[in-house]
Amino acid sequence: MIVALVVVGIVGIALIGGVGLVYLISLNSNSGQAPPERPAEPVRPSRSATPDAEKAKLEKELADLKEKLKEQPSVSDNSNPFPDSEDISVFKTAIVNSPGDGFLALRNLPSTDAGDRIAKIPNGEKVEILACNPTEETIGDRSGKWCLVTWKETAGWVFDAWLEY
Repeated sequence: MIVALVVVGIVGIALIGGVGLVYLISLNSNSGQAPPERPAEPVRPSRSATPDAEKAKLEKELADLKEKLKEQPSVSDNSNPFPDSEDISVFKTAIVNSPGDGFLALRNLPSTDAGDRIAKIPNGEKVEILACNPTEETIGDRSGKWCLVTWKETAGWVFDAWLEY
């Protein structure tokens, strides 16, 4: 048993001495300089970086949107949204004349069937007319046109048969 411990001790000293010897040799071969530095860690993209596939998808969506914008007709600030409509100067004022039920319906679309009423404009109120459809229609016993108006900062459609210009 003692012999085994002595052998293990000698082997351990030899191993430690061998490691020291290897270190001394490496110091000598580097002319007394410190051992070379570890190579730098590779730069990894941060978690916030967009993967290439995601970036390509976003770039395609952006290109598609730009193409759609190019296809849309350009509209200048002074253009009439109804090019065939009667010539109405911008913000022509009219007064609601609907004494029967006391209000004129302001709608989200120019239609009594498809357009929802978004407000009731009281009789005698002023509205600013932005433009009117060129086609005349008859509602009840009155003929008129659908006009895009603003009233108290709300925009919508009214039937102009109940307006006084």
